[in-house]
Amino acid sequence: MRDDTGVGGAEGVLAQWDVRTQTYTLHFVYPLEIRYFVSCPRNPFVAPATPAGPDGLWRTSDDGLRLRSASPCIGAADPAVAPETDILGLPRSSPPDIGAYEFASGGGSWTLTYSAGAGGSISGTTPQTVASGADGSEVTAVPNTGYRFVRWSDDVMTASRTDTNVTADITVTAVFAHSKPAAVKDWPLYE
Repeated sequence: MRDDTGVGGAEGVLAQWDVRTQTYTLHFVYPLEIRYFVSCPRNPFVAPATPAGPDGLWRTSDDGLRLRSASPCIGAADPAVAPETDILGLPRSSPPDIGAYEFASGGGSWTLTYSAGAGGSISGTTPQTVASGADGSEVTAVPNTGYRFVRWSDDVMTASRTDTNVTADITVTAVFAHSKPAAVKDWPLYE
Protein backbone atom coordinates (compact mmCIF):
# COMPACT_ATOMS: atom_id res chain seq x y z
CA MET A 1 0.00 0.00 0.00
CA ARG A 2 1.42 3.40 -0.97
CA ASP A 3 0.17 6.66 0.57
CA ASP A 4 0.13 9.92 -1.39
CA THR A 5 -0.76 12.66 1.04
CA GLY A 6 -1.81 16.02 -0.29
CA VAL A 7 -2.56 18.53 2.41
CA GLY A 8 -3.15 22.14 1.48
CA GLY A 9 -3.98 24.32 4.47
CA ALA A 10 -7.01 23.02 6.35
CA GLU A 11 -8.24 20.68 3.62
CA GLY A 12 -6.58 17.52 2.43
CA VAL A 13 -6.75 14.20 0.73
CA LEU A 14 -4.96 10.94 1.38
CA ALA A 15 -4.81 8.57 -1.58
CA GLN A 16 -3.86 5.00 -0.83
CA TRP A 17 -2.90 2.79 -3.78
CA ASP A 18 -3.38 -0.92 -3.20
CA VAL A 19 -1.07 -2.83 -5.54
CA ARG A 20 -2.89 -6.12 -4.94
CA THR A 21 -6.35 -4.88 -5.91
CA GLN A 22 -5.17 -2.07 -8.21
CA THR A 23 -7.51 0.43 -6.54
CA TYR A 24 -7.17 3.81 -4.93
CA THR A 25 -8.91 4.50 -1.65
CA LEU A 26 -9.36 8.21 -1.13
CA HIS A 27 -9.80 9.76 2.32
CA PHE A 28 -11.03 13.34 2.26
CA VAL A 29 -10.52 15.80 5.10
CA TYR A 30 -12.54 19.05 5.30
CA PRO A 31 -11.22 20.62 7.60
CA LEU A 32 -9.13 18.24 9.66
CA GLU A 33 -11.87 15.63 10.07
CA ILE A 34 -12.53 12.72 7.75
CA ARG A 35 -15.80 13.26 5.93
CA TYR A 36 -15.94 10.44 3.37
CA PHE A 37 -14.04 7.68 1.57
CA VAL A 38 -14.26 6.31 -1.95
CA SER A 39 -12.53 3.50 -3.82
CA CYS A 40 -11.69 4.06 -7.46
CA PRO A 41 -11.05 1.17 -9.84
CA ARG A 42 -8.36 3.15 -11.66
CA ASN A 43 -6.10 6.12 -11.05
CA PRO A 44 -8.31 9.24 -10.82
CA PHE A 45 -5.37 11.68 -10.71
CA VAL A 46 -3.17 13.40 -13.28
CA ALA A 47 0.12 12.47 -11.53
CA PRO A 48 -0.30 10.90 -8.07
CA ALA A 49 3.43 10.24 -7.72
CA THR A 50 4.02 14.00 -7.58
CA PRO A 51 1.03 15.32 -5.58
CA ALA A 52 2.39 18.88 -5.37
CA GLY A 53 3.44 18.82 -9.03
CA PRO A 54 6.83 19.55 -10.59
CA ASP A 55 7.06 22.98 -8.94
CA GLY A 56 6.64 21.43 -5.46
CA LEU A 57 4.03 24.03 -4.52
CA TRP A 58 0.49 23.16 -3.44
CA ARG A 59 -2.49 24.97 -4.97
CA THR A 60 -0.90 25.52 -8.37
CA SER A 61 -2.04 24.40 -11.80
CA ASP A 62 0.50 21.56 -12.05
CA ASP A 63 -0.56 19.66 -8.90
CA GLY A 64 -0.62 15.90 -9.44
CA LEU A 65 -3.80 15.35 -7.42
CA ARG A 66 -5.92 17.20 -9.99
CA LEU A 67 -8.49 14.92 -11.58
CA ARG A 68 -8.02 13.26 -14.97
CA SER A 69 -10.71 14.00 -17.56
CA ALA A 70 -11.96 10.39 -17.36
CA SER A 71 -11.76 10.17 -13.57
CA PRO A 72 -14.59 8.28 -11.85
CA CYS A 73 -14.42 10.99 -9.16
CA ILE A 74 -15.91 13.67 -11.44
CA GLY A 75 -19.46 14.44 -10.32
CA ALA A 76 -19.39 11.66 -7.73
CA ALA A 77 -19.28 13.59 -4.43
CA ASP A 78 -22.13 13.90 -1.97
CA PRO A 79 -23.19 17.59 -2.10
CA ALA A 80 -24.22 17.40 1.57
CA VAL A 81 -20.60 16.91 2.71
CA ALA A 82 -18.54 18.48 -0.09
CA PRO A 83 -17.22 22.01 0.53
CA GLU A 84 -18.59 24.82 -1.66
CA THR A 85 -15.18 25.52 -3.19
CA ASP A 86 -12.16 23.42 -4.01
CA ILE A 87 -8.60 23.85 -2.70
CA LEU A 88 -7.97 26.61 -5.29
CA GLY A 89 -11.13 28.49 -4.28
CA LEU A 90 -12.97 27.49 -7.45
CA PRO A 91 -16.70 26.84 -7.09
CA ARG A 92 -17.85 23.21 -7.05
CA SER A 93 -20.00 21.94 -9.92
CA SER A 94 -23.30 20.20 -9.37
CA PRO A 95 -22.92 17.44 -8.44
CA PRO A 96 -19.46 18.22 -7.06
CA ASP A 97 -16.34 16.20 -7.78
CA ILE A 98 -14.61 14.04 -5.18
CA GLY A 99 -11.23 15.42 -4.22
CA ALA A 100 -9.45 18.59 -3.26
CA TYR A 101 -9.53 19.86 -6.86
CA GLU A 102 -12.70 20.36 -8.88
CA PHE A 103 -12.22 19.22 -12.48
CA ALA A 104 -12.51 22.17 -14.85
CA SER A 105 -13.06 21.53 -18.54
CA GLY A 106 -12.65 25.15 -19.57
CA GLY A 107 -15.47 27.21 -18.06
CA GLY A 108 -14.50 26.89 -14.41
CA SER A 109 -10.93 28.13 -14.45
CA TRP A 110 -8.37 29.69 -16.72
CA THR A 111 -4.59 29.47 -16.97
CA LEU A 112 -2.38 32.56 -17.12
CA THR A 113 1.07 31.78 -18.55
CA TYR A 114 3.82 34.38 -18.61
CA SER A 115 7.21 33.80 -20.24
CA ALA A 116 10.26 35.90 -20.94
CA GLY A 117 11.85 36.42 -24.31
CA ALA A 118 15.62 36.70 -24.74
CA GLY A 119 17.17 39.21 -22.38
CA GLY A 120 15.00 38.90 -19.30
CA SER A 121 13.03 36.87 -16.79
CA ILE A 122 9.65 36.84 -15.06
CA SER A 123 9.14 37.66 -11.39
CA GLY A 124 5.93 36.27 -9.92
CA THR A 125 3.89 33.11 -10.27
CA THR A 126 3.62 31.49 -13.68
CA PRO A 127 1.53 29.68 -14.64
CA GLN A 128 -1.47 30.75 -12.54
CA THR A 129 -4.89 29.10 -12.37
CA VAL A 130 -7.77 31.48 -11.67
CA ALA A 131 -11.52 31.05 -11.48
CA SER A 132 -13.54 32.47 -14.34
CA GLY A 133 -14.02 36.20 -13.73
CA ALA A 134 -11.33 36.34 -11.02
CA ASP A 135 -8.05 38.26 -11.02
CA GLY A 136 -4.55 36.86 -11.40
CA SER A 137 -1.61 37.93 -9.24
CA GLU A 138 0.99 40.45 -10.33
CA VAL A 139 3.93 39.40 -12.48
CA THR A 140 6.82 41.57 -13.61
CA ALA A 141 9.06 41.34 -16.66
CA VAL A 142 12.62 41.88 -15.38
CA PRO A 143 15.31 42.81 -17.94
CA ASN A 144 18.81 41.37 -17.66
CA THR A 145 21.78 43.71 -17.45
CA GLY A 146 22.21 45.44 -20.79
CA TYR A 147 18.55 44.96 -21.75
CA ARG A 148 15.33 46.92 -21.31
CA PHE A 149 11.68 45.87 -21.23
CA VAL A 150 9.82 46.80 -24.43
CA ARG A 151 6.29 45.36 -24.11
CA TRP A 152 4.28 42.15 -23.65
CA SER A 153 3.31 40.18 -26.76
CA ASP A 154 -0.33 41.33 -26.30
CA ASP A 155 0.85 44.98 -26.39
CA VAL A 156 0.61 45.68 -22.65
CA MET A 157 3.31 48.33 -22.23
CA THR A 158 4.01 48.15 -18.49
CA ALA A 159 6.55 45.66 -17.14
CA SER A 160 4.30 44.77 -14.18
CA ARG A 161 0.83 43.45 -14.91
CA THR A 162 -2.14 41.96 -13.10
CA ASP A 163 -4.73 40.42 -15.39
CA THR A 164 -8.25 41.06 -14.05
CA ASN A 165 -11.71 39.61 -14.71
CA VAL A 166 -10.15 36.67 -16.55
CA THR A 167 -12.54 34.89 -18.94
CA ALA A 168 -10.04 33.01 -21.14
CA ASP A 169 -6.57 31.49 -21.00
CA ILE A 170 -3.80 34.08 -21.37
CA THR A 171 -0.36 33.20 -22.73
CA VAL A 172 2.01 36.11 -23.24
CA THR A 173 5.74 36.71 -23.63
CA ALA A 174 7.72 39.68 -22.34
CA VAL A 175 9.74 41.32 -25.11
CA PHE A 176 13.16 42.77 -24.30
CA ALA A 177 15.71 44.72 -26.36
CA HIS A 178 19.33 45.68 -25.89
CA SER A 179 19.70 48.92 -23.97
CA LYS A 180 21.05 51.85 -25.92
CA PRO A 181 24.73 52.29 -25.11
CA ALA A 182 25.68 55.37 -23.16
CA ALA A 183 26.84 58.25 -25.29
CA VAL A 184 30.46 57.82 -26.30
CA LYS A 185 32.60 60.88 -25.91
CA ASP A 186 35.41 61.41 -28.37
CA TRP A 187 38.62 62.08 -26.55
CA PRO A 188 41.52 63.61 -28.42
CA LEU A 189 44.61 61.48 -28.42
CA TYR A 190 46.85 64.48 -27.84
CA GLU A 191 46.19 67.75 -26.24
